[in-house]
Amino acid sequence: MNQQIYERLVLVFNEQEKNLHSEDQGVNLIEHKALSNCLDCMEYMDANYSIDLDCSSISLEVIDLFLKRAKEAHDEGTLDHADMFLEMLSGYVAMVMKNEVGGEFVYDENGESLDIHSNPIYFNEMVKTCFLRGESILEKWKEVKENLV
Repeated sequence: MNQQIYERLVLVFNEQEKNLHSEDQGVNLIEHKALSNCLDCMEYMDANYSIDLDCSSISLEVIDLFLKRAKEAHDEGTLDHADMFLEMLSGYVAMVMKNEVGGEFVYDENGESLDIHSNPIYFNEMVKTCFLRGESILEKWKEVKENLV
């Protein structure tokens, strides 16, 4: 695992945790949830597969390979806890997006999103759709980035 990036994210997460219990500080709960899922994803991939994730768009290639295997396991009926798995990956993808182009985590009538220049990116739905259709998250992210310009 990229220890420097992981530790930086843990510091942000811990600061958010502290602020959750403070009346003076506000915490974006959607960002907090995405960050928690991102950290879980990084830990899971490192502990179980020795895969080093660094919250870059390049790392989405690794996520795509892993998602393809998970889709095969899902189709065979051997993937346990698919919803938790997808939520973990969604948090990671959301933090990659935020890392690459910024934005603000928001909730609207369609659900949780990363709002980038008034363009809501529904990262949970994006990951779930890519999973179910066997599509590339990296390619979907490239499409999204092109449409932001």
